[in-house]
Amino acid sequence: MRRSLLKEAQYLTGNGVTLCTDCHREAHAGFNGSPDLSLPIDMQGGEKLEAVAELYRVLAKSSHKQHPNRDDYYFLSTSVLDKFKVMQGFDPADEILGTPIEQAWYIWDCAPVNMVEALVRANLPIGSSH
Repeated sequence: MRRSLLKEAQYLTGNGVTLCTDCHREAHAGFNGSPDLSLPIDMQGGEKLEAVAELYRVLAKSSHKQHPNRDDYYFLSTSVLDKFKVMQGFDPADEILGTPIEQAWYIWDCAPVNMVEALVRANLPIGSSH
């Protein structure tokens, strides 16, 4: 997650994965160094939500394989997870099971809740209330 968006996650061990130069460049492509933080997340196409979800998946799998009982190696605070939830349209009170990294993976792997709801409403027959 880009540091300019969520500064409190900048130094959390669960908010980082080592990438080769090409993959790092690809992960940041789209912003040209100046994201417009007033726009919704991924509006500029620079957040690459699928890539974020994939990186959290890799971290979750790694945490189980290498350090299954060491959340401190893959730590994300509750406040950061709550902000991830809000960014994806969840209620911060929604309980998501798993380690912090597994929760982040789930949050980012889901289509944004508000987008899903808008698609459902748009595809309901005219006059339908459900």
